[in-house]
Amino acid sequence: MVSCASCRVHRKKCSEECILAPYFPPDDLDNGTFETPGARVNDPVHGCTKDVHRLRKQIADLESQLAVKQVELKHMRSEYDNLLLVLGTASLDSQLFQYPTDAI
Repeated sequence: MVSCASCRVHRKKCSEECILAPYFPPDDLDNGTFETPGARVNDPVHGCTKDVHRLRKQIADLESQLAVKQVELKHMRSEYDNLLLVLGTASLDSQLFQYPTDAI
């Protein structure tokens, strides 16, 4: 019998009566289920906190980029509307193109 992922991580012999086997199939280690204990082994002091901080920073950076792009989009829409007013086609084009209300 192949050891369940839990027994493999704890370096125990897995028996057929193992109560953890249904919850930790042997291939779970390959899927990254036990990534946090692996991080603790690689960095005993901080463990996975370095990864958590990195991911939080990545989220903050992406949210910042999204905010910048939303401002750019708002500015472009304003310029487009002003251009239509200058050209005098605002009434005709506004019927053809409607901004999605949930985009901003």
